[in-house]
Amino acid sequence: MADIYVRAGRYVARCPWLFLAVVAAEMVQHAIEYRAGFYDGIAAMKAAEGDVLRMAMGHVKVLLLFATTYWALRFLAAGDDPAAPTRRDPRAMALYVPVMLWGVFWLLVVQDGPILARAMNVPARPLGIGLLVVILASTAFEVTLSAWKVSAATGDGGVGFRRSIRMTRGHYAWSLGMTIAAMLPAMVLHYALAFAALGRGPMATWTVLLGDSLLVGYMAPVMAAAVFAVAQRVGGEARSADAHLTRAGART
Repeated sequence: MADIYVRAGRYVARCPWLFLAVVAAEMVQHAIEYRAGFYDGIAAMKAAEGDVLRMAMGHVKVLLLFATTYWALRFLAAGDDPAAPTRRDPRAMALYVPVMLWGVFWLLVVQDGPILARAMNVPARPLGIGLLVVILASTAFEVTLSAWKVSAATGDGGVGFRRSIRMTRGHYAWSLGMTIAAMLPAMVLHYALAFAALGRGPMATWTVLLGDSLLVGYMAPVMAAAVFAVAQRVGGEARSADAHLTRAGART
């Protein structure tokens, strides 16, 4: 488990501008929230959670997190090569488009679905329960796609959507447990910081929000490192992709 955090830390240290791009996006979203009074208190948070600019920036941030997964997977597969994330690889980019579209689908379901449901006067309790079920189900399923994501990000293409699911069957419990163990502490801290920022003066609030933004920037490669670890466990796609990236680097 510690190796997940170490790998993510190496990405942060060796690809600082990619890391800071996510941090900046999170800070912009916090600035929009602050302007909307989001951190004035619990009631203000609830009132401002549907702010249009906040939601729009949230979409931009999540898309950047998806891109970070692509960058970090390439970094890890290339043996922590800082040039690998942004090295031109048309095949990898083409293969990763379906991965991005899959992520966008769930982004729309989780972030925009509740807005549409409220507009249709769906009661709050069933909506909340339904959203929780969807999030848990998607999280449980997402780990089965790790080999597909690594294969696509590295331009290997040897593992598709369905094959990735089949490969994970014998390792599912380990894969899900490891992913939850890797992400849960950071997610708990992320939400704790959001509440810690409520009702404070500007200096204290922005100190907490800066810390949260740095955390979110780090969470992205942590998630990628967990995906990479699952792919290694289920079939060694990450190792074969490493060889592919080495050959690709030699050609450029």
